[in-house]
Amino acid sequence: MSSTADVILYGGSIITMDEKNPSAEALAVTGNIITAVGKLDEVFALAGETTKVIYLNQKTLLPGFIEPHTHATALVLVNTAYTNISGYDYHTYNDVNEKMKETIRKLDTETSPLPWALFFGWDPELIPSLPLLSADFLDKVFSSEVPVVVVGQSGHVAWVNRKAFEVANVDDSIENADGGVFVKDDEGHLTGQLFEVYAIERVTSYAPQPTLSDLQTKIKDQWKDFASRGFTTVTEMAYQRNPAFDTLLLKESEQRDCPIRLALYQVVYGPENSIKEEKSSTRSHYQCCPSLLRIDDSMDGSLDQDEPIIEGSDKLWVAGVKVIADGSPHCGTAAVQEPYLNSNLTEILGFPESPQYGTLNYTTDELLEIVQSYHKKGTQIAIHAHGERAIDQVLTVYEQVVSKVPKDTRHRIEHLGLATVDTIARAGELKLALSFFVCHLYFYAKSFTEYIFGRERTDLNRDD
Repeated sequence: MSSTADVILYGGSIITMDEKNPSAEALAVTGNIITAVGKLDEVFALAGETTKVIYLNQKTLLPGFIEPHTHATALVLVNTAYTNISGYDYHTYNDVNEKMKETIRKLDTETSPLPWALFFGWDPELIPSLPLLSADFLDKVFSSEVPVVVVGQSGHVAWVNRKAFEVANVDDSIENADGGVFVKDDEGHLTGQLFEVYAIERVTSYAPQPTLSDLQTKIKDQWKDFASRGFTTVTEMAYQRNPAFDTLLLKESEQRDCPIRLALYQVVYGPENSIKEEKSSTRSHYQCCPSLLRIDDSMDGSLDQDEPIIEGSDKLWVAGVKVIADGSPHCGTAAVQEPYLNSNLTEILGFPESPQYGTLNYTTDELLEIVQSYHKKGTQIAIHAHGERAIDQVLTVYEQVVSKVPKDTRHRIEHLGLATVDTIARAGELKLALSFFVCHLYFYAKSFTEYIFGRERTDLNRDD
């Protein structure tokens, strides 16, 4: 490594995140490596004729952010095939309506197979003017000529038109399975509403697949977007092995200009998880982030799906496993202590009939077996738990496992939507890493307090 720095930064607040030396006067970079952090004279000793010197003008310089819970690869898949109609970007039904109609108008209906109109982000919580969807509504307002799919912002619910059912060979005789629900009216006819991964994928799997070229472009775009916001490490919290897509991820991570590191948490459903077992098992679990698009395991026709493609590097690695203990508060499946409110919003969101307490995906013994298995291997475990019952169950399991076989693994709990001061204290005793979703409060505090849980339920200091 050259002793001459490529870049030196000084003249601002340089935060190091080192408890012994929390700040520095200057910082030097050589290639992609920070080569010196310290006093001005020490760092400038590395300056040469070609060194670029940057004066911070009293601004703050800090390490890149680590995004501990996102869906970095799922975003790529959604952004490749789906049109965004999220409440983060649109604010009225008129805006959403116009975007959907514009997208459908651009489709070439003369091609074979038919193009699909796929939309993601339908969100009555942020856009109260959104109507109640159904297959009849989508046919009448948007199109009956091409398949139309509208996925809710939570990813747990979708609505499709009759053409989508027709192309996917779905009729009124179809039965619910693997946690997926095909909603039917009192006469047994499909309404167009779908719940959870099995039902949604049963329809969307018939949509045209993106090309590897399209995916490659979207990966580059997504990585650049993360970096532009200050993220240098991001995560995929619902990773599932796919040889073709994994090969593409590996290739992009090895590029010299790859701007981020990507940590993957593989979703598991049992202590002896394998790709073959996952594909052959019948599960009734609620998914935290359903796959909204199928990618053929052998798009390139040459890969052995039983051999892992991603073995680990400083840019791309499998950081741990993900277990899903309950569902989502946005569609009434998070395992709560008291029933959800019965409101106009919960009806539009498609909540199960009241009173409803959500669903635990595992018995405590089942969850204990899973956690013990991976804990003994030294694998970090991240468990999705939104409702009080799920949070309590997860803490009970962690308490049993960590006390018997102590390891410095820093297991995680994700979401903690209805955590209390007491449950947080229990987690602290176990030195767990808690991944709170502040953005849920920023965007959804009103719907949680007024229409889904009630004000008393959302008070952190409430009694357990």
